[in-house]
Amino acid sequence: MKSPYPILAYSDLHFPFSHPKALPFLRKINKRYKPRTVVFCGDLVDNHALSRFTTEPDAISAMDELAATKKLIAKLYKLFPKMIITIGNHTSIPVRLAKEVGMSKIFMKSVNELIDVPKEDWKFVTSIDIDGIHFKHKLNSAPSSAINTAIKLRKPLVGAHTHSFGGVIYSSNGTDTIFGANCGALVDESKYAFAYGKECLNKATLGCILIHNQLRAEFIPLY
Repeated sequence: MKSPYPILAYSDLHFPFSHPKALPFLRKINKRYKPRTVVFCGDLVDNHALSRFTTEPDAISAMDELAATKKLIAKLYKLFPKMIITIGNHTSIPVRLAKEVGMSKIFMKSVNELIDVPKEDWKFVTSIDIDGIHFKHKLNSAPSSAINTAIKLRKPLVGAHTHSFGGVIYSSNGTDTIFGANCGALVDESKYAFAYGKECLNKATLGCILIHNQLRAEFIPLY
């Protein structure tokens, strides 16, 4: 069986509100480390215009946001033509809105159709295990949430959602050692989509996770 390592895990691009250095950074990471497996841990798109929360007054329309998103998706697809994506809460906004009005998902396009990427190339999942390492999107809003969840599952875990924390924490019970990794984010906090966090003291920790094997992972800050 072919080894999946190294595995590149990253998250929270929130297209079209990603950091301007996000794609150049990922290109450098891809060139330097040549990951065999790429996992995006959620919130590929932002869907700000469709949010149930109050949108910013100067926000572009949902259709314009989708058009801008698709241009960036095309660049990311060229960089990573094969990728596994755990569905984040922002990506699932259209599905949640449909449920609220009682519309069946059979009337909706899939995420792959919306962003023009074949489903055999980018696989969207709720969560996934790769060689015993669990990947998911949503973690609680705390620096220790990844390792706490890993301890409960008793397996290494990579998660995202909380932009403010990026890094890897290890835990041993005397029998085995596991890690919990927070992906951080790759967003541009100056964009209006993140105006809600303007007064927060914790800001986005920009970077990605590189997993060398079941016992070793590292956080690489954006450079």
